[in-house]
Amino acid sequence: MTPLEIYFGQNFPVSGAQSPYVVQSKRKGICKAFAALGYRTGAEIGVWQGSFSKDLCELNPGVQLTCVDPWRQYG
Repeated sequence: MTPLEIYFGQNFPVSGAQSPYVVQSKRKGICKAFAALGYRTGAEIGVWQGSFSKDLCELNPGVQLTCVDPWRQYG
């Protein structure tokens, strides 16, 4: 098991006995999990308006987050 699987298994309701878990959490719960696990570098693909990016940065002070939004305008 990975540290992330162990953390989620101990802190969130999960369904299923084996990975992959189905985690029942709001986005801020995931951000807090990343902070508790010491994750300090990451990327978010599909940022749109940036609300999840903002949560990641606020709940993980010092995180180095690369945000990519591959959106393009279609005719």
